[in-house]
Amino acid sequence: MKKNLITRLMKPRLLSRIWNKIHSLFYLDQWIVLITANTGYKSLAWENFKPLIPPLDRFWADPFIWEREDKYYVFIEELPYSTNRGIIICITLDKEMNIISNQVVLEKPYHLSYPFLFEHEEQLYMIPETKQNNRIELYRCVHFPDQWEYEKTLIPNIQALDTTLLKKDGKWWLFANIQEEGGSSWDTLHLYYSDNPLLTRS
Repeated sequence: MKKNLITRLMKPRLLSRIWNKIHSLFYLDQWIVLITANTGYKSLAWENFKPLIPPLDRFWADPFIWEREDKYYVFIEELPYSTNRGIIICITLDKEMNIISNQVVLEKPYHLSYPFLFEHEEQLYMIPETKQNNRIELYRCVHFPDQWEYEKTLIPNIQALDTTLLKKDGKWWLFANIQEEGGSSWDTLHLYYSDNPLLTRS
């Protein structure tokens, strides 16, 4: 009886592994980025988007665009499959959306993603996702676009995903998905607020 139960449980798992192996031989699961000029709702037509396709050994996700001096700077998570650890790169585009350069701008011994950018008092900052380091970190741009220095920890001892800031009615609002023990990272959205986005929370 016990042996038959184990056999029944193993068959679906074995079939799933076989199917996944076959699938990987013929299909590539890879995130790419689509970009278009900001020309209103008409630009949302599929044919107006231009794909930014990464090399086959990695994927790109979570793009944030910063425009400066007639160029577009796309800050984005790059995840090489060999390391399975995200880094932040910047892809520079001209006005026609052609790639001019591609460079690593932030790399840590832990996973980085979702490079949220914001400006405060004429200074550019980045809040990348640093859940793996168990805190929300803030970085300051010291040379655009490729040099970023750690500024401070905004919130310690927290597993936060996709931290996003919004300034509204004189206050800064920080949205973040919080992963708690036994729960999914999609379960709860937390909201914090402050008069100054650089203030820390203990």
